[in-house]
Amino acid sequence: MEVGDFVRNVRVHIRGVLVGSIISGLLAIGVTFILPQSFTTSSTLRVVPPEGQLNPDLLTTAVDWYVALGDVPSVLQAAATGTSPSMSPTEVRDDVQLKAGGGPGEVVIEVRTANEEQALDLNNVMAEVLVKLVAADPTLQLGQTQLAQLVPAESASPSGSGRATLFVTGFLVGFVLLATGAGLLHRYINWRLSPRVLRSLGHEQGIRSYGDEPAFVVFLATMARTAGQCWVAAGPSVTASDWNLLAQKVNELGEQLTMHGESAHAAASASPGDVFQPTPNDGSPRAVAAAGVVGLPCVVMVPRKIRISRVRGLLQQLRDADVSVMALGMVPQSRKAAT
Repeated sequence: MEVGDFVRNVRVHIRGVLVGSIISGLLAIGVTFILPQSFTTSSTLRVVPPEGQLNPDLLTTAVDWYVALGDVPSVLQAAATGTSPSMSPTEVRDDVQLKAGGGPGEVVIEVRTANEEQALDLNNVMAEVLVKLVAADPTLQLGQTQLAQLVPAESASPSGSGRATLFVTGFLVGFVLLATGAGLLHRYINWRLSPRVLRSLGHEQGIRSYGDEPAFVVFLATMARTAGQCWVAAGPSVTASDWNLLAQKVNELGEQLTMHGESAHAAASASPGDVFQPTPNDGSPRAVAAAGVVGLPCVVMVPRKIRISRVRGLLQQLRDADVSVMALGMVPQSRKAAT
């Protein structure tokens, strides 16, 4: 498949792709109401070097050292017993994350829990435990450095992306998936016919297609000036009143059409403005055979909502009967066919 065909297929179904993408974005927002909400707090500790020994390399190494203390059992136990209500060391390990901060010598403590107050309490307790344990135990001090609280945890915020971000993400994911599906699978799905799908079918078959009634009428009038023609229905739901309405509109443009039933001598006797129709004109094999007998250029009239496979099948039968199809035209919207 060429890129141009892929893009054309996506354009045919762009409305459905956009609607599906919007629904995908709304579903992404809806997930936030189903999943349990969690809250995140953040605080910052600062590595305090020995007086007169401000060494950037020491600060960087010390940050890594104190971040690793977050997994030390004694630290986890002290933080677990210091919270209210108390927690297990395993819960503390799951809820607390220590990492290097943005500034030199900064250690950031992030806590995520399902309870807002618990997130604040656990964050401040962890900060206090680290500062006190390091101050009390020289073996935990790297290069005689200390820890001090720089920014305490003062508020908790809901975790995850905002709803606007979730909607945009869901919309984009849905758009990519639906557009890819429409582009690749268009020719393999038995769509119901619409003006957009009809234009796509016309391009696929190399035949002019008209989903717009005025343009179709102009084409029929132009064709009537030069030669006779055969009108073939793609299905039984195209009625005589549809043909008469089209003929009337062509007549209003100054081109008089003369409607005929099928004739074995149509091709030889046809004059400009003559329109022959097979009997029955219902897209059946008998109608195709009759159109072959007429031997005139053919215009296929398709009702809305007909399955595209039926129209493809009819076009193939007309080709097999050596009938030249000049155009595909759609029944006006006021007449919706049931298929």
